[in-house]
Amino acid sequence: AFIDGYSKAGIKANEVFNFTNTHLCENNASGMFVTSFIGIINLETGEMECVNAGHCIPLIVDEDGCRYQRFEPDLFLGGMDDTKYTLHKMNINKGSRIILYTDGVIEAMDNKEELYGENRLLNYVQAHTTSSQEELLTGINDDIRMFANGYEQNDDITLLIIDYK
Repeated sequence: AFIDGYSKAGIKANEVFNFTNTHLCENNASGMFVTSFIGIINLETGEMECVNAGHCIPLIVDEDGCRYQRFEPDLFLGGMDDTKYTLHKMNINKGSRIILYTDGVIEAMDNKEELYGENRLLNYVQAHTTSSQEELLTGINDDIRMFANGYEQNDDITLLIIDYK
């Protein structure tokens, strides 16, 4: 609710996380925290302002190929009340695809306790760049299931694909 309310107020993405973090740290005796990523795209220019609070690194697919948008994530939300979040800017080209996912995707394990990993995700996406969103989501989930080979997972496996047109 905090992120939604602050972002609708037109506040910069890093300030949204600064305010949200302060609220989450209040009365947080149980030490609960959340990872999060926020990206606000200017639909006219394709510039995206974003902040990463301990979340997985976004995967960008465009005419240049498939790549991780590398920048150091800040601390998760709810960890320390004096954390200041860093605003990053990147340009998203029309026709690009942004793939966001939880750590349960890359930390999915097989029965040898090997991780699915960023490289396996990147390779799968690169091999299926022309797939629809639904096909890609289903395909990644199926690939994780095949990799895990019945090994029970301990974390959520969540993906979000955004096509910027």
